[in-house]
Amino acid sequence: MSDQPVVEVVLFRVKDGIKDMEFLREAAVVQAWIEQQPGFISRELLKTPEHQWLDTVRWTSLDLAHQAAGKIMNDDHCKPFMTMIDETGMQMWHFEPQTLLEH
Repeated sequence: MSDQPVVEVVLFRVKDGIKDMEFLREAAVVQAWIEQQPGFISRELLKTPEHQWLDTVRWTSLDLAHQAAGKIMNDDHCKPFMTMIDETGMQMWHFEPQTLLEH
């Protein structure tokens, strides 16, 4: 069990025909849900001019990040958001902070 904080990074595009305002409304629903999950620290949603999205979530541990990821896929409140994402190019990573060494 990892007790080290992690940053979850998800890179994706939304499906064709989805308007930003529609997507952002559903992202707000997910925000309210995710804030209630154990281990949640913070979340930031970013977008490039080329319509690439980056969703970053900070968690207190990798285990709690994985638990939330498992629950979000089956939560009725989150399904509209999840169905807007084009899963064919979606990528997800979990990064652990590293301590820089002095020289």
